[in-house]
Amino acid sequence: MKKILMVLLSVLMLLAFVGCAVQQAADEPKETTAEPAATEAAAQNGDAAEGTTMLLGVFMVSADHGFTAESIEQAKGELDLMKAEKEGFDYVMFNTAEASEQTNQIATGLDMYDFDAVLLWPIDGAPLYNAAQSVKDAGIPLIVYDRLIPDFEPTAEMTGDQIAVGTRAAEYMNKYFADRIAAGETIYALEFAGDTSVAAMERTQSFLDNKSEKIEVVQTFLTMWSRENGFNDMTDWLSNSSVEDIEKISAIYTHDDEPLLGILDAIAQYDGPATINIEVLVGVGAQKPVLDVMQSSLDNYGINIVTNTYAPGMVRQAVDLAVGIMYGSGETGMHLVPVEQVTLENEAAYRQSDEYIYRYGE
Repeated sequence: MKKILMVLLSVLMLLAFVGCAVQQAADEPKETTAEPAATEAAAQNGDAAEGTTMLLGVFMVSADHGFTAESIEQAKGELDLMKAEKEGFDYVMFNTAEASEQTNQIATGLDMYDFDAVLLWPIDGAPLYNAAQSVKDAGIPLIVYDRLIPDFEPTAEMTGDQIAVGTRAAEYMNKYFADRIAAGETIYALEFAGDTSVAAMERTQSFLDNKSEKIEVVQTFLTMWSRENGFNDMTDWLSNSSVEDIEKISAIYTHDDEPLLGILDAIAQYDGPATINIEVLVGVGAQKPVLDVMQSSLDNYGINIVTNTYAPGMVRQAVDLAVGIMYGSGETGMHLVPVEQVTLENEAAYRQSDEYIYRYGE
C-alpha cells in the first residue's frame, strides 16, 4: 500500500511541475515580426526586399499626359536596372496628380520606410516645400526633378533647361520675323502655357525677356500640358474671336508638344470665315507625332513647326543621380539637361540621335 501511495505522489508532483512549466511559457512574450502595410503604389512597384540595405523613395507625378506617362515608364525601367545591377538596392514608388496627396504620400513614406535617399518629382514646387523640408529634417538626401521648389535647396536638382526653352523660342521668332520687325510691324502671338509650376513660369518669363518688343502676346491659355485642352482652347478662341483678331495672329508659343498637337487639330477642323495666318508654331518635347507633321503643316497651312528637345529619358539621368548619391558619389547642386531646337531642316538628323532611337526604337 505504501508503494502505491509513493507512486501516486510521484505522478502528482510530476504533473504539477509540467503544469508550471507550461504556464511559464504561456506568460512569456512572443517574438513577432511586424510587416509595414504597403501603399497601393508601393505594392504595385515592389516593396523593399528582405535584406535590402539601400532603399530609394521615389515620389512622382501621375501619367496625366504623354510626357509624364513616358517618363514614369522610363523611370521604372532604370530603377529596375539599378535593382538588378546593385546588390541590396531596392525602391518604392508613389504616383499622384495632386500636390496635397503627394504631401501625404511623403509623410506616409517617411513613417513606413527608412529611406537612404528620396527622388521627388513635384506636382508643383511651392506646395511641396514643407514636405521636402521634412525629408531634409530627417537627414535623408533629397533629389528634386523637373519641377523645382522655389527658395529651397535640396541635396541635388535636375531639370531640363527651362530658360533655354523660352529663350530659343523667342530667338527663333525674332529671326523669322526680322524683316517685318525691322519695318516697324507688330507681330501678334498667342501663348499656350503648361501650368502654374516654376517650370512653366520660367518658360514664359524667358520667352518674354528675350523676344523682340515688337512681338506682342495678346492672350495666354493654361493647358495643363494637355492635347485636349490645347484643342478646346484653340477651338473656343477661333469660335469666339473676330475675323480681324484671328487673322492678325502670326505665331503661337506653346510649352509642350501635346497642346501643340491639339492646336493643329483645331486648325484642321476650323471652317469659319477668317483666314488663319499663323506662320510659326513652337512646342517642347520633340515628339515623333510632331516631327511627323512638320512637312504637312507647312504644305497645308503654311505653318513652320519648331520644337525643343525635352525628352522623358531625362528621368533616367535623375534616377542615376539619386542612386549615385545613395552610394556616395557626392554629386550635389543643380544639374541642367541642355535642350536642342528641332525644325524641319534638322528633324531627319534628330531622328538618328541616340535619344530619339532609345525613345522610339527606330
